[in-house]
This record gives sequence, structure tokens and C-alpha cells, in this order.
Amino acid sequence: MYKVIKKLLIRIILYIKYYYKTLFEGKRIKKNPIFIVSCGHSGSSVLLRILGAHSKIYAIQGESNLPAKKNTSYALNYFKMLTIASNKDRWVEKTPKHIRSIEFLKNLYPGAKIIYLIRDGRDVAQSIKKRTGDISLGAKRWRDDNLMGEAYLEDANLIN
Repeated sequence: MYKVIKKLLIRIILYIKYYYKTLFEGKRIKKNPIFIVSCGHSGSSVLLRILGAHSKIYAIQGESNLPAKKNTSYALNYFKMLTIASNKDRWVEKTPKHIRSIEFLKNLYPGAKIIYLIRDGRDVAQSIKKRTGDISLGAKRWRDDNLMGEAYLEDANLIN
């Protein structure tokens, strides 16, 4: 019961901050979001923390998996609320498997910046091996994921 009440109070505080900042201070999101995509185990969590340390960027915690959501607008509105309540100008989100959904992200936010993070495949495979015990699984995943991202290397919104 305590956890439910705590979660509810946190949500209420978020709403109060958001509405105060939008209604009384005129705060708005000033820039399009940033999406970090990659093969898993490529350092996207570290990059998210670095960008989130910026005074104008709010780091969305966890992986959103936006393409799988039935109502992406709810998630996007929530990201907007968190960003404004934190007095930031834009948000950054990282879900490595969005490497397979770059077109979806581009359609969702045509002006968004997409950071395509590439780590040495040997390091990725070793990292995945620690979790799964299979280095060939890591190598195959690195190859397949990076082939998906390769098609967008010339895209103006993509940074790698």
C-alpha cells in the first residue's frame, strides 16, 4: 500500500510541476528529441547518462520500445511532461533495438536526431558472451543490428 501511495504522490508532483511550468512560466519543449540506437552492449547506457548530465537535456530512464507500444502518444506526452517538469529543453531516449526501427522514429519525429552508436564487434560479442555464454550469438547480433543501421548512414538526422 505504501508503494502505491508513494508512486501516486510522485505522479501528482510531476503533474503539478508540469502544469505550473507550462501555464505560469510558458515553458515548452524547444528542440526535437534525441534517440540513441545501437546493437545492445555498445555503450548506449553510458552515452545516455552523459547526455542526461547536460543542463538542457532530460534522459528518459529505461528502454521505451516505442514501436511495440499500442499508444505511443501517451509515452511521448509523458516524456514531454518529465522534460518540462525538469526544466529541460529536449529529451534523449535510448533503446538499442530501435536500430531496427529507424524509419519508425523518423516518421514519429521527422526532425529528431538519431545517434547511431557503433562499438567494436569483438567487444560487443564478448559482453554478450558474459550474459549468454555464447560468443557467436553476440557476433551475429552485432552484424545483423549494424546492417540495419548501415542503410541510414547518409541520413541527415543520423549521427554516428
